[in-house]
Amino acid sequence: MDLRYKFDDQTELYETIRDAVLAGLHIAIPVSVSEDSTDGHTVKLKALIKSRQIRPDGSEELVEMPAFSDVPIQFAAGGGMTATFPIKSGEEGVMLMTSRGFDAWHQQGGTQPAIDARRNSLSDGIFIPGIRSGKRKLQNYSTESAQMRSDDGKHVFDLHPKNGPSMAADGGKHVVSVNPAGGISIKTTTALAVDAAKGTTFKGATHFTDAVSSDKSFKAPTLTGQVGGGFTGIANGFVGALIGAGAVLIAMASRAPSDGVQRASYVLAKVVR
Repeated sequence: MDLRYKFDDQTELYETIRDAVLAGLHIAIPVSVSEDSTDGHTVKLKALIKSRQIRPDGSEELVEMPAFSDVPIQFAAGGGMTATFPIKSGEEGVMLMTSRGFDAWHQQGGTQPAIDARRNSLSDGIFIPGIRSGKRKLQNYSTESAQMRSDDGKHVFDLHPKNGPSMAADGGKHVVSVNPAGGISIKTTTALAVDAAKGTTFKGATHFTDAVSSDKSFKAPTLTGQVGGGFTGIANGFVGALIGAGAVLIAMASRAPSDGVQRASYVLAKVVR
């Protein structure tokens, strides 16, 4: 029993009244998602704070709050764009209670009147996902850059104020970075595929450290140049050099000495497969 009930004190009386009023006033509470949201618009929630109730005999009891249904979800949005993500069961967040009922606004939009006199009611909550308890503390938090990432850190979009943007997938097995000083870098432990229906164009010198192959023939403009020796291939060998994107120089020549030099002109040479 609350000891204030045992004393006839005006100050204690006012404090008791104040506490009774505040007990029905709700501002914000931590919550968890009860069910996956299927539309990203509303969600069902469970309060993570128990409510204290006083029995008729003056004793106290801690009870769970009722489930909250059809709670609107707050995503970061503006300028005709919205950052969305799945709202999954068990995830934590905070539910804010508005100072007036918003049923009419939620259903119709625009400026609407409150349909009743309730204030700061548990019926008028808005869900903001993201707040975490210590048990679900986010690991490997970046103190130097802004990130959009998976909770386990395997997939990360990173924006660094000096190093620029980067993207890493599968724990760094695939990385794309745009560095102000070093340029654009693409690294992968598997394969890189480009599907461009109207072709691909590169401007500037291009260098390959490994073999270049194609399912179709290559064509090259008339060129005259020097080709180092030691090249062999089908039909007495070939020499290929890529100039720009998609410009491949292929020369058909006989075997050259290991340190010799060949000179030739190449006109629309084709790869012989």
